Amino acid sequence: MRLTTCGLGCRRPKRFLIICVLLLLFLGCFYLAQVVHEIIRDMKCSEQESKEVLQQYCQMYHDKRIVGDLCPHLCDNDRTIQYKQCTNYRQGKRVFIVRCHDYCQEGDTVSAVLKTNHKNFSDFLNEEFSFEREDQEKNGPSIDQLQTMIKDTLQMDLHMNLPEGTDPIAFMWKDNYLDYYNKNDKSSQFALARSIWSLVRQWEYLMMRANQEHQFMPHIYGTCGPLYLMEYAPPGEMLGHDVQFTNLPWVDRARVAKSILGILWSIQEDMHEPVHLCDVKGENFGVSEAGQVKLIDTDTVFYDSKMMDELAFGNCSRNKECDFFDCRGWCDPGTGQCAKVRINNNLQSVCQDVFLGKLMDSVGGLLRNPPRAIKAQLKSILDKCAFSQTSEDGIPVQKPSEELYWRLYNLLQNSIDSQS
Repeated sequence: MRLTTCGLGCRRPKRFLIICVLLLLFLGCFYLAQVVHEIIRDMKCSEQESKEVLQQYCQMYHDKRIVGDLCPHLCDNDRTIQYKQCTNYRQGKRVFIVRCHDYCQEGDTVSAVLKTNHKNFSDFLNEEFSFEREDQEKNGPSIDQLQTMIKDTLQMDLHMNLPEGTDPIAFMWKDNYLDYYNKNDKSSQFALARSIWSLVRQWEYLMMRANQEHQFMPHIYGTCGPLYLMEYAPPGEMLGHDVQFTNLPWVDRARVAKSILGILWSIQEDMHEPVHLCDVKGENFGVSEAGQVKLIDTDTVFYDSKMMDELAFGNCSRNKECDFFDCRGWCDPGTGQCAKVRINNNLQSVCQDVFLGKLMDSVGGLLRNPPRAIKAQLKSILDKCAFSQTSEDGIPVQKPSEELYWRLYNLLQNSIDSQS
């Protein structure tokens, strides 16, 4: 048998290969770091840029290109609305915290939130409105045209039919809108139409404004073009992402949890269609200065008929491919298509991601560390609520029952009563 040795000549290609692999790993890590840096930069707000954006909108107001009852309080020098800070960008929004003097609440100064979904000022300027694409020699958009556009939007997006005789503009904006409309001045007609339409096309505004009668929706104080000022209800220590590191009293946390359960009941039973929450986490609930729990992010909140359309969107080979955030879909094995089926419900999502926490009790959610007297019973209920699987018409589902809902609600209520 003859032995062959490579020696130095055989080791060189190996070294070269190792160097190439290390270089590729370095370049990959460098690229990933750049991507992460870009994401963080895009999410982090700039105080200077935010102030400039508000100045640009105020200039549009002074140029009579946008209108709204908020505009003079935001843009004139009476210091009614004072900018405090911006918050991180999320889903293309701009969000500003302001101090509101004698406008949000008469005779009082409170914090408020100023929002718009137009992350970039140019996005708003480039927005195309059907009424602005018409021949400029014609009259501006009529009130009838605006009413029809808003009515159609409510029907198509919210599947909501307004009661007979309801003015769609007053429903979605304000009842004295005619103060801004001069039938002999085309520019005023465009300013009104541009301002209203830029709001109606923002899903969060649309959902909140259409449901102002519900206490769990933040109150909208006023608007200026595409900007809207709403009630300040931050998650705070109670519902923020660092809740597991705080030592808040059980009774306070149980009251908030009970209020969240009340919201779940209301959106299931008290609206024209059941509502689905598809981005469930503590930070998407907030607590107002009056102590009321609010839904503070409704970008992924949908009525049932729209939710079914969102879920049934394409081909699939497994259920995961049909999920819409926390709203879990079902892949029909017979057709290979995502079906109009949600296999979990709002209660399951809240139990799993808010009450237990995203890390499933290894860190702890809102209902961590309960009193010893209810600890075992609460754990049993939350485990069933978050993880139990049953079958509905042959489809595996995780949908806690109404009976389990009331068991949890009553356990929290009794615990609160016993410690009050």
